[in-house]
Amino acid sequence: MLLILFFSIFINVQEIVLRKTGWAWFSYVDELAAVLPYILLPLILKRRNLPGWILVVLALPVLSVVHAFAVNAFAFGEARAFQAITQSLINFKFFLYFCLFYFTAIISSSRLLFTHIFGVCIAISLCGYFLNFLYPGYFIFSDAPWHAERGRIAGFQFKPNDLALLLSFGVLYIALTSYRGCKSLFLILVILLLVYLTSSRTALIISFLGFIIYLILSRLYFVLLGGGIVCLLSLALFFEDIQNSFFVTETISNFGEFSSIEDSQYIRAIMVYLAFVIMLDFPFGAGAGNFGSVMSSGSPVYAFLGVEGVSFFSELNGIFDSGFASLLGEYGVIGVCCYFLILYKTLKYSTPGSSMKVLLLMLVLAVLLLVQPVFSYQVNSVNFLLLLFSLREFEQRFGLKGV
Repeated sequence: MLLILFFSIFINVQEIVLRKTGWAWFSYVDELAAVLPYILLPLILKRRNLPGWILVVLALPVLSVVHAFAVNAFAFGEARAFQAITQSLINFKFFLYFCLFYFTAIISSSRLLFTHIFGVCIAISLCGYFLNFLYPGYFIFSDAPWHAERGRIAGFQFKPNDLALLLSFGVLYIALTSYRGCKSLFLILVILLLVYLTSSRTALIISFLGFIIYLILSRLYFVLLGGGIVCLLSLALFFEDIQNSFFVTETISNFGEFSSIEDSQYIRAIMVYLAFVIMLDFPFGAGAGNFGSVMSSGSPVYAFLGVEGVSFFSELNGIFDSGFASLLGEYGVIGVCCYFLILYKTLKYSTPGSSMKVLLLMLVLAVLLLVQPVFSYQVNSVNFLLLLFSLREFEQRFGLKGV
């Protein structure tokens, strides 16, 4: 478990340490961790028989490589072997990390729990949050408009969204366990405020969803009703301010981009649209490393679509922000369905006592996947897995008192 502790902390501070020190080897540690389940597999198989679906999970990157090789050979007449192998590993980071956590839980005899590790990562991230607030000049190391111009808080993480999503996962943990009372309610409200200050709309939606779940499970219907009335009154009294706020104007602008996709500058909308376009010619997907992923530079798919000269694609600027678009473009509808089936199995393992929890977590992931590369991005993958395994520990220790 100490391995998971150090790895989880490392992942949450990886980017700022890399950028402040220039230690290039830092960027490869997460890839090494993704390979660890294969190294541990012989040891695990000596101890117990693994469920068939775990073996399927470990086979997914290999199947992805075979699929990419086939598409590249028959459709484009080239190999792109390095891109296919690397991106296949990246695309299934979440599931490989799941196997690493799963294997560690099997062989570990430590008293250290995933819940403790989850709490430590949140505590460290909160320290980064407040240090960033006090010394913003030291922490803002990105010149991107989404960061420097708006002075957003990112803490030890590279992006404000990463910090805010971890805090939102904390809200979900409180909501989906049996921790009830004034302290929990107060803690959720404080986290909601902190998430709001990061200007992360995705994390705010997830935190607010967790807050509603908490109120319903706690049967605090009067608070829910009162909160709704306060929101309506605030909307009526401060309508103009709310209408002109960043959250509202940016969100309306983003949704408006979908209606004029040909002239859109919202890259997530563009990628979702192009993913569906690709399906017409590549019903089984364009292959790993060919669309909407970090290894897709110079992909023949972009030339096929006629967008290779657009700055988003030539500079790889934001093209992998939508995990859903990347998966759909590289694996097609059937591939995405298989992906979600395996995802359901991992959630079912992590929350064995309640189908409702699985459905709620699937809803959260659906929101995340549309606007974040949650499965291929190590920070969000690890933090979400800490939430899942912490929920499992809670059910094992205290019984089915949650959802």
